[in-house]
Amino acid sequence: MSTPTQYGLFHPPPSPFRARLAQRLSQLAQGGVYIGTSSWKYPGWMGQIYTPERYQTRGRFSHSRFEQTCLAEYAETFPIVCGDFSFYQFPAPDFWSKLFRSAPPALRFAFKVPEEITVQRFPMHARYGARAG
Repeated sequence: MSTPTQYGLFHPPPSPFRARLAQRLSQLAQGGVYIGTSSWKYPGWMGQIYTPERYQTRGRFSHSRFEQTCLAEYAETFPIVCGDFSFYQFPAPDFWSKLFRSAPPALRFAFKVPEEITVQRFPMHARYGARAG
């Protein structure tokens, strides 16, 4: 049986594996233990965490559709996610707005503290430019 999404589209129910995992992670979260991953944009989870049909456009996998919408499906399994991207560059306010709008309100987030705050002296590496050393 398919279930409607917020966009009126219908998707098949989650796999038995994903349903069991989501149930167990929900139980742990109710006890204050939150388990998630360091990112959510991993097409390798297609068929396990992600439902391939959700990301089809004209009969083919749409990478851009996946990138834009997979966080909502991720949240159907995991109660928390880490944004490791924030370590290298703290995103602009419009990025945060778009990110939080793409997830259900119950999803918790954890973010790495930007290296701008944590690094006492930047390594001698070209990516640091004038800050290196």
